[in-house]
Formats: sequence, C-alpha cells, structure tokens
Amino acid sequence: LPTTFSLSNLDPQNITVTQGERFNVSTTVTTSRYSDSTQDVELRVGNDTVATQEVTLDQQGSTTVTFTGINTSGIEGSLEYTVMTESDSQTGTLTVEIPDDGDETDDTDSDEGADDGMGSDDESDSADEDSASGEDETDEGEDTDGSTPGFGVVAALIALLIVGLISRRQHS
Repeated sequence: LPTTFSLSNLDPQNITVTQGERFNVSTTVTTSRYSDSTQDVELRVGNDTVATQEVTLDQQGSTTVTFTGINTSGIEGSLEYTVMTESDSQTGTLTVEIPDDGDETDDTDSDEGADDGMGSDDESDSADEDSASGEDETDEGEDTDGSTPGFGVVAALIALLIVGLISRRQHS
C-alpha cells in the first residue's frame, strides 16, 4: 500500500504581506501507516515550488511542519499557495501588496503644481533631489528588479513635495 501523508491545520489560511516581507506557514502532517515513512512536503506559491522539507514519520505518527522566512520579493497580487505531499494538499491565499509610496505623493500633486513657478526654491533643492536619487539608486541595486537605475518618479515627487513645503514656510 502506498504511504499516505495527510495534512491538516494549515496556518495561516490567508496571508497578507507587503512585497519584500517574509512569511511563515505551518501545517500538521499525519500518517496512518504502521511503519516508518518518509515523504517530501512542498510549499508552492502559484505554480512555483518555493520550499521543500523531507519529513519522516513513525508508524501512525504526526508532526508540525513549518516553512519560515519565505521571501515575497518579485511576487505581487493575490495568489494561491499550497502545502502538499504525494497524497494530500491544503491551499490558502497569499496577498502581496505593493508598498504605499504612491499614496503619499498623490495627495500632494495639486500643491506641487502651484509651487513649480518658484525657480529659486527649485534650484536650492536640487542638492536634496540628488541625495534622494542616490538613496533610490542604492535601493534599486539591492532589489535587482530589472528597473532602470537613476532618479525615479517617486523620488521626483518627494523632491517636489519638499520644494512646496519650503515655499509655504517662506510665504508664511
């Protein structure tokens, strides 16, 4: 008879993380076989196997298998994740959210347009923009996400926000 490894108690069922964060998943593995048995337990995200553990159980034994530190870089959106053995599987939902950098800059768009006419403020903040782009280049290099290095849209919007705030303080 083939060995049956049953799965139960998938924890958590639903996972929500920000892209780049790591997550953990655990499940209970049980066998009803009357002899020692070994099988691989896999964690798949979408169609990709992201982790595997070899599990050996004594006769009619059970253990908790935990996959820790699963990286979400390069994953976005809502995907099904599955913990599986040769004979059973359990499925949950993984939601990977993009960082909220865009929400802060959207609120300041109208202020930035009014402050663009202040040439002297733009010139004085160009050093700040250069340092901000340097920080972004470092971040992009670490991510290795294939994007073009340099001054990003988010950094430009943040620099314009700074210009607007300085301009408002000078006019107050």
